[in-house]
Order: sequence, then structure tokens, then C-alpha cells
Amino acid sequence: GFELVQNRPLLIPSTKRAVESALTAMKEAAPGPMLNSIRTSVHVHFDVTSYTFLDLLVWCLVYWTIEPYISYFCSETRRGNLFCLRHTDSQFAPLDLALAIKGMNPYSARSFTEDLRYASLNLASVCKFGSLEFRLKEGTDDPAEVATWIDILEKVRQFSLGFNNPLQFRDFFLRKCDAKDLPEIILGKELVSVINKRRGKQPLPPEKEIREAFVGLTKLFAAHKTFNFEEEVKATLEEQKAKAAALQ
Repeated sequence: GFELVQNRPLLIPSTKRAVESALTAMKEAAPGPMLNSIRTSVHVHFDVTSYTFLDLLVWCLVYWTIEPYISYFCSETRRGNLFCLRHTDSQFAPLDLALAIKGMNPYSARSFTEDLRYASLNLASVCKFGSLEFRLKEGTDDPAEVATWIDILEKVRQFSLGFNNPLQFRDFFLRKCDAKDLPEIILGKELVSVINKRRGKQPLPPEKEIREAFVGLTKLFAAHKTFNFEEEVKATLEEQKAKAAALQ
């Protein structure tokens, strides 16, 4: 096997062209069907070097809420997969973030540890590459499939930018939005139509899966009263300086 990696960040249109070019060259070099495995996947990185911690936090919360729904665009082998665990498969990432926030140290490296690498939403790449990595999509040699997945993730990103902090998104979900309408609000009718065709008939309606994902994020929403960390971080830094001075 092998891995194709872009050597620098590109705008989305350029990324789509680069993916199409690479996959076309791969097919020409090795004609025939692509052999897949549970470890073969498409990883999409978004450059977050200009994002604040709250920007990232809201983005994560929106993604984790809609994740059960958009996961139907991906292969069934990616749901519950140990190399791309969704929030509903393991709550380690949201709970770890909640603990960091409650400990008044939200910017610490512990929030972006390598232990989070194999989550569907990989926070470890923030420190490693300055990017937020999405690992849920299975391997494919179809550039149109990759392009649509990028569009889905970009819609989630754009929607998350409409909130200044987690509490605003929480209140929107609870008071201004019905869970059954959230996919179309975030993704638009065209992408919802594409995902619904993949989803088919499932035991649970999409709104129930979305609500359960949202409820699973309760501890993270409740980790701070205002999500304004300035005074707490300042107090922590002053305490650390005082301790360091005492040791001298």
C-alpha cells in the first residue's frame, strides 16, 4: 500500500483538482479495481492556524452533533472503526476537552494529545500539523466522491463560524432548531439528498441519532459558564509565575 499526501495547504477548488489529477495518474499507473481495507481511508485536513480555541471548539461540537448523519455518506466499515472512532463510538475526546476546560487550562497540549489520533475528528493534528483532520471517509479512487465529502465538511465548517462560543450553538439547537431540520440547515438540500440516498432505511430516524449525539456532548457544553477564559488563564499564569519565583 501507499499514501498520497499534499505537500502544502490548498484552497478547496485547487484541492479537488489535485485529488483528481493524483487519482487519474494512479489509475493509469495501476489499472484495475482498487483493493480496499478497513485501514484505507481519505483524510481531509483543514488549516486552523488562524483559528481561536473557541472557533475550534464550536466546530468540533457542530461536527460531533451532525456526525451520525453524515457518516452515512461513508462506508459502513467506517462506523465503529478503531481507526476513525466517532463521538458516538467513544466519548474520550469531548470528555478530555471538558476536563481541560474545567481545570482552567483549555489551551494545554493535553487537549490535542496523540491519544486522540484515531478519532474520526483528530485533534492531535492541531499541534502536529496546524490542522483539524477528518478521518471518517473510506478509501476511494473516485475524485467526485472525495469532492462531495470535502463539500460536506466545508458546510459544517461554515455553519460553525456563525457561533462565537458553544453556548450559542447549544441554545440554537435547543430553542431555534428542530433536530430533523438540522441536516438541511447545515448542508443544504442537495447534499442532504445525496446522503439520504446512501442512508436508506435505518432503525432510527436521523433526528433521533442527532439528538443522542447532542446529548452525549452535555458535559462539554456544561464545562464552563461563559466560555470566556481570559481571566482564568491570566490567574493561572500568575499562579505559575508565583510558584516559579518561590522556587528560585
